[in-house]
Amino acid sequence: MISGSLQTKNDQFYAVLELKGANGKRRQKWISLDLPVKNNKKRAEEKLSQIKEEYSRMDLSFNSSILFVDFYEKWLQLKEGMVADTTYAGYCNASKKHIIPYFTKEKFALNEIKPMHVEAFYHHLLNESKLSSNSVIRIHELLSGAFKYARKNRCIPENPMECVTRPKRTRYIADYYNLEELNQLFQTAKGTVLEVPIYLGGYFGLRRSEALGVKWDAIDFDRKTLTIKHSIVRTKDKETGILKAHGVDGLKTASSFRTLPLSEEMVSYLKELHIKQKKQRFLCGKDYCNDYLDYLCVNALGKIIQPDYLTSRFSKLLKENNLRHIRFHDLRHSSATLLLHLGFSMKEIQLWLGHSTYQLTADTYSHITADDKENIANRLNRSIQIG
Repeated sequence: MISGSLQTKNDQFYAVLELKGANGKRRQKWISLDLPVKNNKKRAEEKLSQIKEEYSRMDLSFNSSILFVDFYEKWLQLKEGMVADTTYAGYCNASKKHIIPYFTKEKFALNEIKPMHVEAFYHHLLNESKLSSNSVIRIHELLSGAFKYARKNRCIPENPMECVTRPKRTRYIADYYNLEELNQLFQTAKGTVLEVPIYLGGYFGLRRSEALGVKWDAIDFDRKTLTIKHSIVRTKDKETGILKAHGVDGLKTASSFRTLPLSEEMVSYLKELHIKQKKQRFLCGKDYCNDYLDYLCVNALGKIIQPDYLTSRFSKLLKENNLRHIRFHDLRHSSATLLLHLGFSMKEIQLWLGHSTYQLTADTYSHITADDKENIANRLNRSIQIG
């Protein structure tokens, strides 16, 4: 544990840490606790302990010759608890797949990293790893945070990220299935383990986490409604460090909480599914998993369908049945596109999908509306004589 003590100055408490500089000499670091001296001794001691623990976990001691990858991993540890669990899981996933392997191989010291090294890394991601520019931008934000922390604590004389050119964000054009393709997919998925999530994704336009998170208590058979209020997300297990899927009573945004109507056909389908799952539980007996009885998206043994499994198995299902490749998330776009072609407004689609803003819906599907406008122009041309 790094040593430190409480000091007072101008009637304020300060934490004074004993740290080792890059030249090996000891130096003091004064940190304001933003606490008046009067009646705050206990709180000041608690904050001092927290700060000492944080600096001990980092254990950088202003040593700029530490390997960058070692520095980065310790900085990443500090981010845990400072962001949402799902966000942190995303940080860990990007770091484990791309940042840590690359810089472990390169073996740069923290003080050796130059803008050209970071841009060479981006070139590798874009051209060899085939990541999208938007994915590289997320990695850019992680590196920026790490180097900003290093500069703030004077581990490095300057922040190389200030001179790094960030990749340009590309506008995403949503892919989708038309009505014929969607119906063909539904028929193909029937009777497979992916049947239910595919129906939920394509019919209601649910996100992967929302589809897997639908519970039976979200369905009101009397009122014929489905309420989206629960999701299956991946977070880092604190004991093993492995990303694990689990259910949470939360969604991506506040607007994601929504109640959708059920048609008579959908009500019948869900009732049959409920009976089918009860029969399957009886047939499997003690081999059936009873941990996920509340969920719709389970396999034949009652286990919840994992997000990664859904993604990979969905791709295989399309390939095995000679269907055009799309992502599972593109079922959401397929649902929205179908609604557009049926004449529903952008505002109605925003509410159906649970988008946070009207603009998000409009930006995502503007290319589809352009096609619709062209159809309108053609029909007008056939009806109205010009010239």
